[in-house]
Amino acid sequence: MFQMLTLLFCTLLLFLPSPSFAQQEGVSKGQSQLPVEAGSVNNFVSPGWKIEEKVAGDLNGDSIKDYALKLIEKQSDKEDDERQRALVIVLGNKNGKLRRAAVNYKLLQCPMCGGLFYGGFAPANVRITKGVLVVEQENGSRELTSYTYRFRYEPDTGRFFLIGFDFVYRDHITVKSVSESSNYLTGVRIVKRNDGKNVKTSRENVSMEKIYIEQVDRDKFSSDAISRLDMKFFEETIDDHQ
Repeated sequence: MFQMLTLLFCTLLLFLPSPSFAQQEGVSKGQSQLPVEAGSVNNFVSPGWKIEEKVAGDLNGDSIKDYALKLIEKQSDKEDDERQRALVIVLGNKNGKLRRAAVNYKLLQCPMCGGLFYGGFAPANVRITKGVLVVEQENGSRELTSYTYRFRYEPDTGRFFLIGFDFVYRDHITVKSVSESSNYLTGVRIVKRNDGKNVKTSRENVSMEKIYIEQVDRDKFSSDAISRLDMKFFEETIDDHQ
């Protein structure tokens, strides 16, 4: 069963939308076209993109409204299965202007990346809670994978760094699951394995080296988490109930 899961996972990777070299060039070009400072959030949208959602809140503790912009490629420019999402963070200042603080084209999953469970409405939820930028995503079919990223503003550099990452892989029918929660401020990762009867919890150390938001690639974080977790344990608990 584990070998079948591995084969299935590798097969699914072949069908996941991945930007080509030309698309990567377009991303770099689009980012370079964004202003450092502007008077409206609309000025921070690359050509061929539009704002899917605008999330407001105070991200740097100055009591001035900041924005996390969830962008999506325009439908007229791309086929549905090729459209990508991007995240742009802009900070407000006292003169009423907005300053670009971060841009990431690899963090948010595409609209068609939700798997059979979500179809063409894959969630890429962005919110601001107590000054922390939170990104929550999920995809899959019977077996769902959830990802939560938490970022905090760093005054010394003016950048956003990753303070936490949660990964959950679960079967929503049998309720079996494996998960990890990494705290990059304390350097501790909590791993839980649920076989439906008991939950086994373990702790391990995680590097506290800072990871900035521009460095976060959702595909790499997912594959790294899957490599770390005991996925064979998860599949064996499912086999016992088939």
